[in-house]
Amino acid sequence: MVSGGPPTRGVRGPGGEVNGEGDLSPINPFQYFRRVTREVANFGGANVPRVIADLSRLRSLEYADLRAAGQLYSPFLDKFQMSDLGADYIYTGQVPAPFMLPNGLKEIVDYSAWRDAGHRVDHYPVLTQAEYAVAAAKHPTLNFVFHNLASLTAPALDQLRGDGTVVVILYTGNAHAMPEIRRAFFELMNAGVACPVVINRQFPALRDEETQLYAATDSGGLLLDGLGDGIVLSTELLPERPKAEWLTTIDGLNQLSFGILQAARTRMSKTEYISCPSCGRTLFDLQETTAMIRKRTDHLKGIKIGIMGCIVNGPGEMADADYGYVGVGKGKISLYRGQEVIKKSVPEEAAVDELIELMREDGRWIEKEVVEEPVGA
Repeated sequence: MVSGGPPTRGVRGPGGEVNGEGDLSPINPFQYFRRVTREVANFGGANVPRVIADLSRLRSLEYADLRAAGQLYSPFLDKFQMSDLGADYIYTGQVPAPFMLPNGLKEIVDYSAWRDAGHRVDHYPVLTQAEYAVAAAKHPTLNFVFHNLASLTAPALDQLRGDGTVVVILYTGNAHAMPEIRRAFFELMNAGVACPVVINRQFPALRDEETQLYAATDSGGLLLDGLGDGIVLSTELLPERPKAEWLTTIDGLNQLSFGILQAARTRMSKTEYISCPSCGRTLFDLQETTAMIRKRTDHLKGIKIGIMGCIVNGPGEMADADYGYVGVGKGKISLYRGQEVIKKSVPEEAAVDELIELMREDGRWIEKEVVEEPVGA
């Protein structure tokens, strides 16, 4: 696609072929294909999209603060336990963490902080486009660089094309964020640039549900088209607040990042529940039963459970669920494996235990791990 030129008919397939007349897009909007990228560290290639948690607004970082990034620290055991929503990277800006991070968690710092700290190999620098263009020293395996549509000039694309250590963090200030970021992806693809790309969105102070809506729209729409090798929801535009409130905000953004990836079916990190809205045919308390099943099963990563009030529409509504819990009469439940009924007319009081036993038979049940600490710790 020629920048600024009139659109033509036709789309380009995943291998670069032109479908129809002309060349409008490097992706086929009618079929999912993930953008082909080279593997850089654990970004791109066949890796799942990575999550970066932005901790750069914290003036000081302590062990316990990593809980906001999904890393649970136990002072009693003096060790970390990563939750299923544990971020892959944290961005600490100008102030690197003053302690060793737990295994599996990596740190991104500003280029100037990386340079001033002596080019530490356990830190990964993030550079502006101007810094990247002239930087004499870079990390030997992984460097991040900020780009937007305007900065993807011909010289910048040439430099990205030839660097096997770079991951682009793609951002925009355009109110129509998703179309502009999509256009930036197209520029990269049409120029033959195969570096991984992290989608970066930032929002001002909004209600939680507004942030969820806008972030899911901007990032999720791209991921559904196979565009994006990671996500970072930045705190850059948010006003100052006490540290405790920052940690709550960061925790919410981290959970939202994983939720967007799961909804786009690009990274499954938690149990998913499919429930009908309930109607007059429902013969049990749907909300109470859903809460009870969630409490017993919310640690089962990547499993989908359908909870349906009746047999009329239930099996159809939970068509892609791994397991189903469907009311078939007063006090009676049928349990499904996929679309197959496995147990019929199970007494309601025993149905959740029977559902868990079914998972156990399939080898998909694991006991919930609990880190116990002494009272008063």
